[in-house]
Amino acid sequence: MFKGLRLFSVRGIPIFLHWSAVLILALVGFDIGQVAGPGVAVAAAAAFLGSILAHELAHAMVASHYGVATERITLWGLGGLAQLRNQTETPRAEAAVAAAGPAMSAALGVVGVATESETI
Repeated sequence: MFKGLRLFSVRGIPIFLHWSAVLILALVGFDIGQVAGPGVAVAAAAAFLGSILAHELAHAMVASHYGVATERITLWGLGGLAQLRNQTETPRAEAAVAAAGPAMSAALGVVGVATESETI
């Protein structure tokens, strides 16, 4: 399991930040900052990390609905990991937990496209 810096908790689930996520955030921020400036770079890096957290929290919340607790969420360089305490009891519940993260990411994508600004 990835170690990391504990940031905060959401509904009793500790959220950790792995060093590799900091590296990716710096790269994303630097790249965007070259084009759009430092304020936009910080906002983009925060939105990027927030979207990964939302994806993992979606997995965790649906798992909780089916009675499966989440030990922790770790945000790392290639995404995130919601560590569940145990398996769901049915294939239907497993499918729902698995689909929750991508559904959240798709919803965030739709919102992003719908609110896209021509100023950047």
